[in-house]
Amino acid sequence: MKKILTRFVIANLAIVAAACTQQISEATRTAIVVGTVVDAASGEPLADVRVEGPGGKHATSDAAGHFQFAAVPAGTEGELTAKTADGRSGRVMLRKLEPRPLEVVIQLSKP
Repeated sequence: MKKILTRFVIANLAIVAAACTQQISEATRTAIVVGTVVDAASGEPLADVRVEGPGGKHATSDAAGHFQFAAVPAGTEGELTAKTADGRSGRVMLRKLEPRPLEVVIQLSKP
């Protein structure tokens, strides 16, 4: 009976360890893009600006102009675009993302 119980415990520990390894592996293959939207002329942060990113991701800047895209697959590339209702816009090109945080600033200006 003791052998059966020991084997059962070991098997369950192996399953838990495999699941944890999978989660850690997935976490290391993703990036986080954090940024700030600012007015190009004044440098002031801009709130409530919709920021669009690769893969259809989108976020809205907060009162301090900050936004975030979490769990972006490593290797993703493309651009971040932002536009206000009054016509100011800006963009930032993204090179292939590495599995770590990336901080960007999007400066918005009138056309």
